[in-house]
Amino acid sequence: CLIREIYYAPPCPQEVAALFEVALTYHNTSHYEASVSTYLAAQDLWERELTGEYAESELPTPSPLPTEATIFLRLAMGSVFESAGVDEQALSQYLDAKNLALGQLPPKHPFI
Repeated sequence: CLIREIYYAPPCPQEVAALFEVALTYHNTSHYEASVSTYLAAQDLWERELTGEYAESELPTPSPLPTEATIFLRLAMGSVFESAGVDEQALSQYLDAKNLALGQLPPKHPFI
């Protein structure tokens, strides 16, 4: 099972790590919308750094991020939603993280 209290940011580009720090600061100061927006901006920046600039598309494309990064982002945003009292969105993020971990990580991975 995922233990959300011990999750950590995976290795990432410095600019992305800086955005993670800002998002955490927003979360810790109860600026929940800003925190979620900053986590999403960090995800977008990291994806663009991995793939280059991309064109807007109507079709969903899979994220190029490592599975651990996506799990981290889901857990972090779930925690923000939980703090904000938006329990359905928090649970959705936590379940997405769990499903990713169980479906894409090996059984003895530290995240499981």
